[in-house]
Amino acid sequence: MFDYFTLFSESGLVLWDSKEPNTPPEAVASVDSLVSEVFLKERLSQTSHDAGPFSLCWRLLNNFSSRIFCVVVYSSILSHLNPCAQGVLDHFSGRDTY
Repeated sequence: MFDYFTLFSESGLVLWDSKEPNTPPEAVASVDSLVSEVFLKERLSQTSHDAGPFSLCWRLLNNFSSRIFCVVVYSSILSHLNPCAQGVLDHFSGRDTY
C-alpha cells in the first residue's frame, strides 16, 4: 500500500523508516525532492507533494526538543490512498479523534 514511511529530524537524521522489499529506490529518493522543493523553500503549510510517480504526505511534529518529520510515500496513481495516508499521519502525530 505505502511504498515508504519515514521519520527524520530537522537536521536530516533518519530516526525510523519502513519499506517493502520490492520498493523502488525512487520512492525513497522522492523524500529528497520533498526536502529540496518544500522544506528548504519553507512551504511547510503544504501537506502533500508530488514527485514524479509518487505522492508524499507529511506531518511536522513539534512536541519534541527538535522538529520531527513523518513522511508517507505512495504511488501517485493510487490517489485514493491520500485520505488513508493523512489518517495514518494523524494517528501517529496524536491528532486523531479515535
